[in-house]
Order: sequence, then structure tokens, then C-alpha cells
Amino acid sequence: MLITGDDDFGNERRFPEHRNPGVVILPTGPLDDQGLIRAVASMLPLVGRYREMFRGAIVRVDREGVLAITDRDHASGARCTTRYRAGNDRAFVWSEDSG
Repeated sequence: MLITGDDDFGNERRFPEHRNPGVVILPTGPLDDQGLIRAVASMLPLVGRYREMFRGAIVRVDREGVLAITDRDHASGARCTTRYRAGNDRAFVWSEDSG
């Protein structure tokens, strides 16, 4: 997987799904060390452990630790984005599906 702060790697026309090993896009703009640590810590338990499942996916992490995961829905075949937030016990909780 590629971990970057460059949102251009989320462009599916330039980096199509079939050539994407999985991309994690960290928040852009100035981040202090603690902000960067929070962003990485929010995605690492999920993405790091299940990295093979994220082949072809684009994972965007925002400053609040919300993960927006764009991937192929296996039932419909459509690309969709689902948002997750880490709870206090570090379990991931579905927050919203933007379809």
C-alpha cells in the first residue's frame, strides 16, 4: 500500500483500480506531529491488519480520524465510499455511507 499526503493519488482516472495496490491519503495541510500520529493511528489497526482487502481501494483519513474508504461493492459491482470512525475502544463504527 502507498501512504501519502498527496490527494492526486485518489484520482481514479490517473490511477485506475486494477493498477492500485491500495492508497491511504492522510490529511493535507499543516499538521503537527500529534495530528499526523492521530491520523496514522486511526487507520493503522484496520488497514494494516487487513491490507490485502484494500487492494484497489482508496482510503482517505481526515483530521478527526474518520476513514472514507472507496472500494468496489462485491454485491453490486459499483464503486462506493463508506465512512468509518474509530470508537473509544478502537473498534471501528460505521458512520455513514455516501453510496
